[in-house]
Amino acid sequence: MKTNAEIAKEIDNIQVTLGNDEGRKPHMHEISSFLTYKKVTVDDKLLTSARLLSDFPKDDLVPTPTNLLTHYKLKVTDLDFDESFTDFSEEKGKSEFNNSSMFIGLNISNTANSQELADQKDDWYMFHTDETIKKKNSKSPKLDSNMVYNFVESHFDDSFDGCYITDIIKDTIDSNSANIKQNFFISTPSRRKKEYMSSNDWKVLSEAEKLEYISSKIGRYNLMHSNITKMAETLFKTDQNKKASKKNNSGHFDSLEEAESQVKKNRAKFIECANIFIQECNIIKPKHLVVYGEDTEWALLRMLDIDAVRQNRKIVDLIENHIEIKHYSGVYSIANAIKEGQRLLHAVNHNQSAIAF
Repeated sequence: MKTNAEIAKEIDNIQVTLGNDEGRKPHMHEISSFLTYKKVTVDDKLLTSARLLSDFPKDDLVPTPTNLLTHYKLKVTDLDFDESFTDFSEEKGKSEFNNSSMFIGLNISNTANSQELADQKDDWYMFHTDETIKKKNSKSPKLDSNMVYNFVESHFDDSFDGCYITDIIKDTIDSNSANIKQNFFISTPSRRKKEYMSSNDWKVLSEAEKLEYISSKIGRYNLMHSNITKMAETLFKTDQNKKASKKNNSGHFDSLEEAESQVKKNRAKFIECANIFIQECNIIKPKHLVVYGEDTEWALLRMLDIDAVRQNRKIVDLIENHIEIKHYSGVYSIANAIKEGQRLLHAVNHNQSAIAF
């Protein structure tokens, strides 16, 4: 297996050809990362959720994110990305890469993305801290509780330490996942009606039957195959309704033509994201895909609409055998993050469909 530094270099060499709304084309070190941190150790050992359970055996005793750092004498900046991970001369950089799992979110949630701010970002800062959380010149960096929850959720033990983490939809910034689902036509079934087909039933379906099943569960329109004008009409109408109800005071589109142009851009972006996803998987060679939340899960399944994905048997196997956990922004407490971490570890250890590249 390759080293951490080698994998990071290969990932960063992936070319992103489509820019964001500002026309800026990002580097991979700006839109993905690894689950490694500067200093999250206690007694020279990695601080894990299992250690938390030992130190705080009852839910009502488990500390808040702020109190957790205080208890273990950690600083906010200790949750920053560990730069030695990508350094060929450092021990961590020379260590064997952990491809146990590849973690996937939906999209970037922060809203600051100007060129000036982008130039201030640390490499591989995603899923750690960034300029909206920790100003470089700040004497007292602000704690982002979600980053603590993510660490706790993914570190019940050291099984996933150093694993690769990224988003399905690259360089698309919106803190409201409902907007992403709307603009990329990614619908999720209601919780009441959600019915998963058993894995045994799924495996006997043809590719066409799988696509038909997915489409029947996640909406009327398919970004890759539905009529662009009809999708634009739906997008424009939804946007105008939001504007009228003041749910969205700015409004995204001034005309149907603008909406149609956006649909075309989103289709092109989704195709590119799929191509990047394939490259990521081929480099990381993950045994499992771990997705954060239902929205990400159904966006991942939509990747099966794309020929390049569907024609790659190993990628299809990864997608079909993915593991879904709650998004760290929705666990709301350290106690819940610990439980979700336990569930993740159990799911991976009992998943008999680890993929071999």
